[in-house]
Amino acid sequence: MMDEISGIYNPILVIFSFAIAVMASYTALDLAGRVTPKRWEDEGKLLGSKSRPVWIVGGAVAMGTGIWSMHFIAMLAFQLPLEVNYDVFLTLLSWVDGMVASGLALLLFSRPKLNLGVLLGGGTLMGLAIVSMHYLGMAAVRVSAQMHYNFWLVGLSVLIAVGASVVALWLAFKFRYANGAKFNWKKLSSALVMGIGISGMHYTGMWATCFSRMSPEQQFPIQGGDNSWLAIQIGIGTLIVLGGTLVAALFDRRYAVQLIKQATLEESENRFRSLVEKMPVGVLLLNREGQIILSNPVAADMVGMNAKEIRGTSIFDLSWQLLDEAGNILAPSAHPLQAAISHHQPIQNLVIGAVRKDMAETLWLLLNVEPHFASNGTLERVVCTFSNISDRKQAEKKLEQQAAAIAAATDGIAILNHREEFIYVNDAYVKIFGYDTIEELLGKSRTLLYEPQELAELTREI
Repeated sequence: MMDEISGIYNPILVIFSFAIAVMASYTALDLAGRVTPKRWEDEGKLLGSKSRPVWIVGGAVAMGTGIWSMHFIAMLAFQLPLEVNYDVFLTLLSWVDGMVASGLALLLFSRPKLNLGVLLGGGTLMGLAIVSMHYLGMAAVRVSAQMHYNFWLVGLSVLIAVGASVVALWLAFKFRYANGAKFNWKKLSSALVMGIGISGMHYTGMWATCFSRMSPEQQFPIQGGDNSWLAIQIGIGTLIVLGGTLVAALFDRRYAVQLIKQATLEESENRFRSLVEKMPVGVLLLNREGQIILSNPVAADMVGMNAKEIRGTSIFDLSWQLLDEAGNILAPSAHPLQAAISHHQPIQNLVIGAVRKDMAETLWLLLNVEPHFASNGTLERVVCTFSNISDRKQAEKKLEQQAAAIAAATDGIAILNHREEFIYVNDAYVKIFGYDTIEELLGKSRTLLYEPQELAELTREI
């Protein structure tokens, strides 16, 4: 019967290894959001498709290092009453195994959908990779004792590894679109669950490992010592790697968000410019100093400048003279823009005239001015829109001239509605029928002016 050797655990290193397992899990959940299809659909054109493989490879190294260091530190936490050493090649191979498992996880994270088959298949492969990493690390142990396993407990450790991997995949898919710019408590809770699973697999595997004393003939010298300092060094290095990865992911995400916001603003501005350029009325966008920062072709044509000339020009320096609706020259203090700013009120449907040196006729405009103020009351920008109503003004002028001609005519002129009531009469008509004012006839029936016999004869003639 073999004389089994019992070991003890360093509680500080056990807690340290669990903390690294949680941090590695949190890093995995955070990196899941960096390789998602939606993220690359949104950011790929801005950041370029080459950064995706970088995140997969870099994330695999960081995650693999975190998971491997948790296992290695937990192994160092197990202290035997014998000298212990480790095979460098197998130890490094187990580290590579951890990175392969992490890379597989990130590749699965990048799938657009996770069905049950992929979840179970991927979780099984990840679990087996983690199991192989653990037992490769155990195979690297060099101790002057016989090492054998309880295969029931080995099987249990495999089930725990696969189960933890399936849960990790599911949680990563659940939280991969979570906002990484802010701390996420749900993500941390999930990382704790994953950390418990990873640690549970390791300590179950250690439980399955048995050490027995060798006979004096079988024993061989081992050079070892206190590995606590080695565990601390590995742990600190791992924390630096995982912390650096999280910080890099955070800055990358914020940078991507800024790029997306900038692209969205540029797209919105381009749409706004396109809309403004197609508007049938003149549009000017002014800054707080009154300089034109945006105009459309209609506005530039009314001002008499091209698009390049008008940009940056002050609205007060335009080469035209403004008139009020009566045709009087507006003083600089009465400029509509100044009035809108000083009164903090928009100006709507103001009729003004503009006299340009290169035009013989006055350009009549229907002006609207909309000043925009910040919350502290300072002016931010001013939007001016104006439409050309010169044809309407000319038509109104002709009507006024015609009305004046009718009013001054020596012949009596009257206009009746369908009820034969007067709606217009000129002065000559009033005088012909012996009235004093126009108001005496407006709204009255024409029968008021004729005797019944005269009215009957007039009706027959009509």
